[in-house]
Amino acid sequence: MLVRGADTVPVPGAWVVAHRVGPERQGAIDSLRSDARGRFRFTVPRPESLTVYLVSSRYAGIGYFSEPFDHRSRAGADALTLAVFDTASGGAPLTIAGRHVVVTRPDASGLRRVLDVVDVRNDGATTRVAADSLAPVWRMRLPDDVNELEVGQSEFATSSIRFENGAVLVAAPFPPGEKQVAVTYVPCGGSGRRNSSV
Repeated sequence: MLVRGADTVPVPGAWVVAHRVGPERQGAIDSLRSDARGRFRFTVPRPESLTVYLVSSRYAGIGYFSEPFDHRSRAGADALTLAVFDTASGGAPLTIAGRHVVVTRPDASGLRRVLDVVDVRNDGATTRVAADSLAPVWRMRLPDDVNELEVGQSEFATSSIRFENGAVLVAAPFPPGEKQVAVTYVPCGGSGRRNSSV
């Protein structure tokens, strides 16, 4: 369903893909187009107990995924709604809903690595996209004097996250709701090496 403010609009003819994520098998298991009322139905003959399932679709060039469900949530799966959104390059700023900083114990050489996890929230009704191909969708200043920057386990492709001029920049679309961006770094004084990209 296409979400527009407080209303939803059916998306007929949308290509919907069902996915399986399990300990031994992962990937798409079926696909079909939504009907004239935007509805779709997949059948999993023998759901696997340690596997979760989800569905995905693309709208306006952006991929969207449903919440995962398992073999115990049949009623929820029957009423599953896959939400998609219009896009916009402007609107209210993306906000930081939470930030979690974890400092590791020193390693054998005395270095401490910092894991910096940021919950970025889009309170708008549209998926935020960049104004042009070079502009990031979201950026955040990092602490001064850090080096050995790396992308952590984020909810975006690693290729969409980069470091520039002391900041982390994300070029991926941000749909309404929250998404996590994670980076790691070493504070200066913990290493003599400086990352040349910052």
